[in-house]
Formats: sequence, C-alpha cells, structure tokens
Amino acid sequence: MVVAMFLIFAADSELPKIAMKAMDCRPAALCVSGGPGQALSPHVARAVNQLGFEVLESDAIEAMLIENGVSRSERDQLCHSEGCVAQLQDALGAFGIDYLMVGQLSVTERRAELFLTLRRQGSRANVAKDFIDAKNWEGLRGEIPALTGRLMGVLLPKNHPLNIRKPATKTAEYKMKPVAPVEPQVAKRPRPKPVTIPNAEERASIESVCKVKRVMGKKSYAACIAKKLAELEATPRPNYGETSPQEQEAMKGSCKVKKVFGPASFYRCVQKKLQALRGVHRPDYGSASEQERAWIDTTCKPRKLFGPASFYKCVKEQVTSLQIAGRPDYEGIKSQEKAWIAHTCKHSRPFGPASYYTCVHGHLNRIRMYRKP
Repeated sequence: MVVAMFLIFAADSELPKIAMKAMDCRPAALCVSGGPGQALSPHVARAVNQLGFEVLESDAIEAMLIENGVSRSERDQLCHSEGCVAQLQDALGAFGIDYLMVGQLSVTERRAELFLTLRRQGSRANVAKDFIDAKNWEGLRGEIPALTGRLMGVLLPKNHPLNIRKPATKTAEYKMKPVAPVEPQVAKRPRPKPVTIPNAEERASIESVCKVKRVMGKKSYAACIAKKLAELEATPRPNYGETSPQEQEAMKGSCKVKKVFGPASFYRCVQKKLQALRGVHRPDYGSASEQERAWIDTTCKPRKLFGPASFYKCVKEQVTSLQIAGRPDYEGIKSQEKAWIAHTCKHSRPFGPASYYTCVHGHLNRIRMYRKP
C-alpha cells in the first residue's frame, strides 16, 4: 500500500532519469555472472523505480553504447572500471541521463556491506552516499528499499511522503476530555460510475500481476485483484488522438515496465507520455543532409526509452548544435590528412554530427597552424 502511494505521488511530478553503473565488488569475483553483485543489482533498480524514477540499468547502458559504435574495450572501461565513472557520466549526459548511481558490494567472512553513491551528470562530487550492512550478502536484500529511500530522498519533492517527518508523539494525558457532540448523520453520496470497465485482456493482466499473492492464500490474492480492478476503474484508457503509429509504439515500449504493476499503472504512464508529447513540436531537421540526419537519429535513438517527446527534444538539441558548430572546410587538406582526422574523431560520432564537426575543426586548425609553408 505504501509503495503504491509513492508511485501515484511520483507520477504527478517530473523526476530525473537515473542510470545504474555495473556494480563493483570486493572481491571482484562476487561480480561474475550469476554472482551476488548481479543478484542484488535488480533489487536496487526495482526499489528506485518504485519511487517513481525512470531507471536505465547497466545492461541497457551497454546495449546503448554498442548501438552507438563504442568498442568492447571502451565499454569495459566505462561500465566496469572504478576509475572511469567520470567518462561514463559524460557519455550518458549526451543521452539525457541526469544522474548516475554507483553501487559497491563488499563481503568478508563476518560482514557484508552495500554502498550506493549518487552523482549528477557533469559533476564529480557526490550528491548522496549511504550504505547498509548485514551478516551475509543475502541479508542485504530486505534493507535495499530503505537504503534507496534515504539516498533518493534528496531528488524527491519536499512534500513527498519520504521527506515528511511525523510529529513527535506527546506523552499520554490522563485528564478527562469532553465528549464531542454527536452530529447528525449525512446521507452518503452515491459512488461515481467506473471510468473504465475491464475487458478480458485487462482482467488477464491483473490476474498475472496478482498470481504471486496466491502463495499467501486466497484472501491475499482476492484483495490484490480487487485493488487492481478499483485502480483500473478509476483510470481512463489513453486517447492517442493524432499520434502516429511509430509514436504510439515508442510510448508503449517506454511504459512496458509499468505493466508489472497492472494495466492502470501502464495507462497512467502512457497518459504522461502523451501529455509530454503535446508540449513539444515534431523536429525540423533544417538544412541537415541525409547523412547528418542519420547521425542525429542514431544519437537520439536511446532517448526513445523515455518516450517520443524525449526523442524529439534530443533531435532539436542536435539540430541547434549542428547550426552552431558549422560544417568543416577541408580546402587545402590532403586526402591522407582527411582520413587521419576522420579516424581520430570517429569516437565523437555517437554524440551527434555537431560533436564530430567540433572535433574535426580542432584538428583542421592545428594542421593549418603547424604545417610548414
């Protein structure tokens, strides 16, 4: 019930996007495939997501870097090396990620500790850092929600339930209090009619969500079904209006993770994406060439994880940056020199044509400055 309240509360405000670096372990063998490090990472991601944040996990980061041409050695350095957190922050900043979370698991014979550090993109200082400990690493799982709640509280609104402290309880008073007068009973207002009547697909989705409650008995399972049906009845289905099929697919893919909480949660997520889409204009590539458009689309493709509005904002930023950077002038540059520049600056292409052209401009200026007459 508390988690559901947090989710509904967080859905009304724009929260920053969080990327999770692959967990570091001491000893390093704990982070191998199937080890404790990989076992705890999904629990951390789920706890952060339940607070209302959109989370990009380490495997999604690696897939995103692969799509943008980052080599395996560079990915290993960015995703796993403890000394390359700053470079990973810079890389993720180009994809609209606001904060990076770094986890470190330390296990000894007598104690297990999990440290979580939150950093803002572009800053080398820690925004927040906290830890939990237990006798063994399995005992850390139950404490992860409380840890993430303390850590992420700095990014939540001041009036969020996590940031509201309960008033101190007063000592019991034994004085007789006057009895409050009995007010006449007011007739209860009739309940409003349901907004959404569940169909067969939505009922099947709710049953799938609540099936885990069966292990706790029929009563718990029935209560889960009733709760999800009530949420759905109060939630209208999204109206896609004049959105294109591609935009609809992008919104559904972005909200797919919300289906684990039922169709009502999925519909609320889609409505949020629709509202964001209405607030932006579809991108105008201006004078960009076909190759430059392809580079921009490739750079902004990971932003589709957060919906079409996020993708369109990225395209607009890339087009604006391209106009400022300008195209390079290769006049007087030899073909061999041009090939060298292209090879040197190829790592800037995943961040858009403006980033690539800025790199090229720098090499062209240095060549013209130091070339012998």
